[in-house]
Amino acid sequence: MKPARILIVDDEPLIRQSLAGVLEDEGYQTHAVSTGEECCEEIARAAYDVVLLDVWLPGMDGLETLARVQEIPFANRPVVVIVSGHGTIETAVRATKLGAFDFIEKPLTIDKVMLVVKNALQQRRLEREVERFKESGREQLRIIGESVPMKALRQQLALMAATNGRVLIYGESGTRIRTQRAQSYPYKEDRGGDRQHRMEDAQAQQKMRRCREILTEALAERRHWEQRVSQGSDRARDAHHQGGA
Repeated sequence: MKPARILIVDDEPLIRQSLAGVLEDEGYQTHAVSTGEECCEEIARAAYDVVLLDVWLPGMDGLETLARVQEIPFANRPVVVIVSGHGTIETAVRATKLGAFDFIEKPLTIDKVMLVVKNALQQRRLEREVERFKESGREQLRIIGESVPMKALRQQLALMAATNGRVLIYGESGTRIRTQRAQSYPYKEDRGGDRQHRMEDAQAQQKMRRCREILTEALAERRHWEQRVSQGSDRARDAHHQGGA
């Protein structure tokens, strides 16, 4: 297994050297820079697992650098630990809200640094495992198919996803199986494939039209039945009044 890579960002050369020496003795790979701008450039150039980031830096300070790091896509984003010699509760709260994993104050001790780095690496591993689990779950539960009705269904589900409402998905039995078979034997993107797509879409549209026709007929029949019931009730009421008279 590759050793974890740690980026040290501090404007004090002695601290950079000390941290690098301690971490390398523990088997980590390190690289050190002195500014926030250099930090962003280094992260764009190479992958890192953890960043030890000082708050007070020349130019772009640590909190602004932290915000830039959080813009990196999750898969390539390192865990950031904020380091400060003049830390305040307000600074710690801001750093946490911006996404920092932890906040440690100078003077640093070997035990404190190693514990925070160990916890940060463990957090990164857990986050990646959770993300892989989510991706595998999405893959297993993915709705397949590229026909017009399936695309429409995905769009409708995307609209409903932000709500707490319950969604019932129903349709003709066997649709999913036929879709899986079609994807199990991919066809070449040629005229025959285009023609097959058009035929599938035409069949799906025909089924949708037939469903609408059946629904329209059912609604018309229901309205007719309601009218007959209403007329029967009126006749019964009239007969009752006449008998009473």
